[in-house]
Amino acid sequence: MPDDTTDKPGQDHIADDDEFAEDDEFAEDDEATGTKMPFMAHLEELRTRLVRSFYGLIIGFVICYIFKEQIYLFLTHPLQASANEGLELVYLDPTEAFFTYIKVAFLASLVLTSPWLFFQLWRFIAPGLYQKERRLAWPFVLSSSALFIGGAIFCFTLVFPYAFQFLRSFETRHQPALQQADQRSGIVEVVRKEVAAQLKAQGGEAALRDISADQRGQVARRIEQRVLDRVIQLLMREKRKPGTLQIKAQFTMRNYLSFVSTLLLAFGVIFETPLVLVFLGRLGVVTSRGLRRKRKYAILIMFVVAAIFTPPDVVTQVLMAVPLVGLFEISIWLVAASEKKRAEQEEQWDREAET
Repeated sequence: MPDDTTDKPGQDHIADDDEFAEDDEFAEDDEATGTKMPFMAHLEELRTRLVRSFYGLIIGFVICYIFKEQIYLFLTHPLQASANEGLELVYLDPTEAFFTYIKVAFLASLVLTSPWLFFQLWRFIAPGLYQKERRLAWPFVLSSSALFIGGAIFCFTLVFPYAFQFLRSFETRHQPALQQADQRSGIVEVVRKEVAAQLKAQGGEAALRDISADQRGQVARRIEQRVLDRVIQLLMREKRKPGTLQIKAQFTMRNYLSFVSTLLLAFGVIFETPLVLVFLGRLGVVTSRGLRRKRKYAILIMFVVAAIFTPPDVVTQVLMAVPLVGLFEISIWLVAASEKKRAEQEEQWDREAET
């Protein structure tokens, strides 16, 4: 009769300090002892995983900080695409630019080292799993990283363009007065008349030919100054016209990064939905039948979450809610497949126990 204590959850190892020296990372821990991992060992294991995750983040941070300006410029591409003219970001505090770049490097490091972080998470929860389940380490790491990064890419390429287009639609798109002279103030015609009048006052073009080059230069500067004074008067008069309030978007470095990072992280996390639900299904916390029964409530919650994290327009809310619904349906199918496989394994164990 096989020994039932060799393949049960919670009967495993105290982590080896040199995890890369193990021939089989999960199969050859301390299963032969059949002893449960004590509480203090769990705390020690948690400390080890947190320290190694921190080291990975620090290394990624140093690498990303070297390219901080290029990363921030890349993050501004959706905003630049929504601008009809040059884009200008400002910082209102002497230290704002520095700390914004620090945050940029940290967020980029979080994405860059996400496979390492998910691997450390798996190593922490692995002792409570069956031996065969522990062999799913790399599929777990790769799938979780791919889902997180995929969610961020989906947000960056599809959601941001619509979001910024909507948010900048509140600007009053007035061009500078000199660019609208022909339509609004007739400034161009005024300038021509003023130049002609000043030339006539100086004796006309024929009189200018008879004076020296230095004198012609002085006359040209006087004409230029008088024309500019006239143009400024017209512009100031136009500026004082009622009903010409201009509303222009002016983003700071900190606020823009906060907005972008919140949405990127939100989409990255919600794309982990299938993985989380499958894991909960393996633990027996949720079932495919229960998920189907609560589907309508889940869809309502998804649209509420989308309304919270996205700008207040329908397009971006739908762009977040629809993928959530799709991921939820995929999760139901994966949980059902996991339950079927689990039932088959339990039948096999029962047959082995009877023999």
